[in-house]
Amino acid sequence: MSRRLQTQKEEKLENIAKKTAEKVSKTGKRISLEPMSAADRRIVHMTLAESKNVSTQSRGEGMHRKVVINPVNDND
Repeated sequence: MSRRLQTQKEEKLENIAKKTAEKVSKTGKRISLEPMSAADRRIVHMTLAESKNVSTQSRGEGMHRKVVINPVNDND
C-alpha cells in the first residue's frame, strides 16, 4: 500500500474513532466497532488513549477481534 493510501486509511480510522467516542460520551453506552486488523485496532486505541471520556479494549478472537469503546464513569 502506498504511503498516501496508508495515511488516508489512518485518517479515516482516526475519524471513526473520534466520532464514535463522541457518541459514547453523549449516550453513556458502549459501542463495538467492526472487526479489524491488529494494526487498525492499534490506531483506534492510540487515537483515544488520552481521552478522559472513553476507554477502549479489544474483544473477540482472530478475524472477529474488534475494538469496544466504553464510557468512563465520572464518579471515580
